[in-house]
Amino acid sequence: MRPRLSRNVLARVVLSAVLVCSTGQAVAAQGTWNQLPVSGPGRRHSHAMAYDAGRGVVVLFGGLDGDRQGGQLFGDTWEWDGSAWTRVATTGPIARLGAAMVYDARRGVVVLFGGSDGTIRNDTWEWDGARWTQVANGGPRARNRHAMAYDSVRGVTVLFGALPVRGNETWEWDGTQWRQVATSGPSERSRTAMAFDPVRGRTVLFGGLDRDNQPLGDTWEWDGTTWTQRNPNPAPLARSRHTLVFDAARGVCRLFGGYNIRLQSDTWEWDGTTWRQVATSGAPPRMYHAMAHQDARGTSLVFGGYDLSVPLADTWEFVTGPPCATPVAFGCETPHCDGAPRVSAPSCARVGNGAFALEIANAIPDEQGVAGGLLFLSAQAAAGQSLPCSSSVAQRLCFNVVPPGIGFAVPIDARGRGRLPLPIPGDPVLAGGTVFGQFVNAHPGRGCACALGPGAGFTSSRGIRISLQ
Repeated sequence: MRPRLSRNVLARVVLSAVLVCSTGQAVAAQGTWNQLPVSGPGRRHSHAMAYDAGRGVVVLFGGLDGDRQGGQLFGDTWEWDGSAWTRVATTGPIARLGAAMVYDARRGVVVLFGGSDGTIRNDTWEWDGARWTQVANGGPRARNRHAMAYDSVRGVTVLFGALPVRGNETWEWDGTQWRQVATSGPSERSRTAMAFDPVRGRTVLFGGLDRDNQPLGDTWEWDGTTWTQRNPNPAPLARSRHTLVFDAARGVCRLFGGYNIRLQSDTWEWDGTTWRQVATSGAPPRMYHAMAHQDARGTSLVFGGYDLSVPLADTWEFVTGPPCATPVAFGCETPHCDGAPRVSAPSCARVGNGAFALEIANAIPDEQGVAGGLLFLSAQAAAGQSLPCSSSVAQRLCFNVVPPGIGFAVPIDARGRGRLPLPIPGDPVLAGGTVFGQFVNAHPGRGCACALGPGAGFTSSRGIRISLQ
C-alpha cells in the first residue's frame, strides 16, 4: 500500500520555494504494441484525436473512408474510455479530413482547427464533453494537413504547417483569439507532427512534406519566442503523415509511422537531446493515422490510418511501463448553472517536476473586489473515503477535503479558467505519497437555483487524488 503524506511533507510539496526541475531525460526502454480486440469508429484516415485529461478519455473526430478517388467524409465524434469506443455526437463541425485537434487543459476543452471537406476551412471549434461550439472563424488562413500542440506552461495552442503550402508562419490560440507569433523557423511544409514537452517547456516538431513534395527529417523546438533546430544523430528517417505525442511518465516525445517511399512502422522517442528507436514492429505500417497519449493509462493509443490500399479501423496501444501518476477525479460535485468546476493537470505528478500545476476550468469568474476561488489540498480524503454525496440529488453536496488542509486562492478569469503551479521538490521521500484536493467557488450574488445555497454562489469540483511518482 502506498504511504500517504504527512501534513508536514505535504507542506514541503506545495509550499516549497525552490523549483527543482526534472531533466526530461528517460532511460531507453523497449515498448510493446498491443492490438485491442474492440470495435468502434468505422474505417477511416486523416481524422483527428486528442486526450482529454480532465475526463480521462480520448476524443476522435472526422476522417475519410476512401482515397483520392472519393469516399465518405465523417463528422462524428467518438470517445475511448480505456475499454470501449462510444459515439458521443453526430453534430458539430462539418464533416472533414485533415483537421488538427488538441486538449486545452486550462480551459477543459478540446480545440479543433481547419481541415477540408472539398472547401479548405479556417474555423475553430471546441468540445467540452457534451457539445461542440464554434468559437472563431478566422485567424490563420484556411488550411488542412497542419499540426497543433497545446503549450500547457503558457496556456496556448501552437499551430504550424499547412496545405496548401504557402509560408511558414507560427500561430497561437489563447482561447479568445489567434495571433501570428513567428514567420521564421522551420521551412514551409505540410503533413508534419508536433507535441509539447511540459517539463522542458518546448513544442517539438519533426518532419513533414515540403513544397516540392519531398519528405523532411529535421527536428525543431519552439520555446514560445524562438524556433531552434536540433541536429541529433541518429534520427528517424525523413517522413511525413506520421504522429507525435508526449509521454509524461517517461518524459519523452514518441513518434510512430508515416511515409517515405514506403510506409513506416518504426517507433522512436525524443528526450530533448537524443532520438532512440524503441520498436520496429507491432502495429502494421500506416500513414494518416491518429495517436494520443493517455497519461492515466501509461499508453499511446493509435486508431485507423491508411495502408496504401484501404483505410484502417484497428485500435492499438503502445505500452512502456506503469501509468503516469496523474490526478484522478472521484466523488461528485456541486454544480452551478453552467455545470461544475473541473480540475486537471497537463503533466505527470513526478518528484522533481518543477512544471507541475493544476488547471481549473468552468469555474465562476472573479468579479471586481471578489475573488472566490479556493483550491484545498490535504493529506486525507473526507473521513478516509471518496468525497461523499448527500442523499438528495436536488442538493448534491461534495464535502470539502477533510481539514487540516491547505487552501490556495486561484484567480479565475472571465472564461472560468485558473491555474495553480505546484512545483514538486526533488526529494525521493515524496515518491509514493498521495495528496487529495478539491476546488471550491463562493460568490455572493452569483448563486442560482441549481447551486448549493441560492444567492451564495457556492460550487465545488469533484475530488482529485494525486499520486506522486
